[in-house]
Amino acid sequence: MLILAGVSLNAIIGDNGIITKAQEAKRLSENADRKERADIDKMTELIDETMSGSNRVEQVIDEHPGMLEEEGSEKVINSIEDLVYFSDSVAKGTTYEGEIVKLGLSLDFNSSKSYVDPYRTDYGKYGYNGELKTLLTSGEGFKPIGTTNYSNTYTNNFFKGIFDGNGFKIYNLKINKITKKLNSEINESIYVALFPGNEGTIQNLGVCNAEIDVNMLDGIWNAVGIIAGNNFKDSEIKNCFTTGKINVLTGTPANIGGLVGSNYGNIFNCYNSADLYCENSNSYMLNKSVRIGSLVGTSEETGIISNVYNTGDINLKCIKEIPENFGTTDYQIGTVARYTGVDAPMKNGYNIGNLFLELIDDEAYNYYIAPIVSGGDKAENFYNLKELKYNFLSR
Repeated sequence: MLILAGVSLNAIIGDNGIITKAQEAKRLSENADRKERADIDKMTELIDETMSGSNRVEQVIDEHPGMLEEEGSEKVINSIEDLVYFSDSVAKGTTYEGEIVKLGLSLDFNSSKSYVDPYRTDYGKYGYNGELKTLLTSGEGFKPIGTTNYSNTYTNNFFKGIFDGNGFKIYNLKINKITKKLNSEINESIYVALFPGNEGTIQNLGVCNAEIDVNMLDGIWNAVGIIAGNNFKDSEIKNCFTTGKINVLTGTPANIGGLVGSNYGNIFNCYNSADLYCENSNSYMLNKSVRIGSLVGTSEETGIISNVYNTGDINLKCIKEIPENFGTTDYQIGTVARYTGVDAPMKNGYNIGNLFLELIDDEAYNYYIAPIVSGGDKAENFYNLKELKYNFLSR
């Protein structure tokens, strides 16, 4: 009887048992289903591309997804899976200082062709618990390249190498962030962008049709952009451009720019075509100001900007009344930047983006509005070609 029981048990749970075979059949079925869905996606995209005459991205060929390929002394991103790995590695402390990381081709978060397996479910180790493509294109979207919370009291992991877009583009980046402190006792800033903080060089990159949504509930200071939240001193962004939109619901102080939120470094040969929309939230401002520029939210004393232009619009609705005795809040708006640099002028460029402002007529608000730069007069050889349009609402 014991022998028969052992045989029966082995037939059920052994290596070739019923349960094992059922689990393997389920796995194979799930893999086949994912492949079928991916194949359908790719066929749909091929039909759309044929009809529209456009072919933005190629089918990726990546034998080791989730790893950066070595190409001489450079590391290459060949798929969305590689980009996810790269982002996670920076957030966990690999800064790539002294190294070059580059795109091997253009990538589109919305295109199954940019994934080796768009519906893979094994990337929980990178914070994506579910189907990868679905999570990257909905909900919170892509987890930025580096840490988003910054404080002098703990380690901040930002990129410090050279990121070379290699002339390629990243399409349909989606980031949806509610900014709030990790620890209420820590005074911290929160940065939201593809690279929350840049301490190296970002070059030769286009980020197209990005969608950055931020609900600012907390944080001492927020910096929001598409390429970088904060471009630190001695860091550089060059030969880059952005398109898409940034939507911000404000409740705390912030620097908001289409390309970069806060700039302390160098920005050369760049342009922005992304639109910015900003509105008061149900929270009241905790500090003094919100600074908005289509290209750069604010550029401080060490920041140098040259050979840039903007075609994106700013739409600001500042329509929430501040309670009596709360104090004043400043809104500083320039079509290109809010700029406080003294010895580092912004040179050579133009703006053809619109500025639409809907503002409450309230002594609690101070508005500083400029055709090019708010807060400084160091724009040289720079031209605004659009009329500013704003409306004050009486309360």
